[in-house]
Amino acid sequence: MKGGKSEDFWPRLLRLVGNQGWIKNNNESWHEKECEDSRYVLPFNLMNNPIDDLLTKILDKVEGYDMILQEMNSDVSTFSTTIISHLSSIKLLEEKMGQLTSLVYANPHKNLFNKQAVK
Repeated sequence: MKGGKSEDFWPRLLRLVGNQGWIKNNNESWHEKECEDSRYVLPFNLMNNPIDDLLTKILDKVEGYDMILQEMNSDVSTFSTTIISHLSSIKLLEEKMGQLTSLVYANPHKNLFNKQAVK
């Protein structure tokens, strides 16, 4: 405000309009007033709300699907482990077949069933 009058602006405004009920007791804050009477209780007609029943059914279904998805996740991880194991076995067999093939092509005149040819 002009001329240094901003210091007394807010106190004058409060005197004019009051605190509008915002500050009822400066010594006690709202969270210190916790008691049984201050807790909100639903009216009786809202306690048996059909929307609550519907939401409960939806939540039960979601939890059921969550359990199914967890089981599927464990099954997929088991499949993954099995596939990795089979892949390593297949690679080992490919290496052995490659060695056998190279032996067959290196010695085409030897009998395949001769124990000396395949070691």
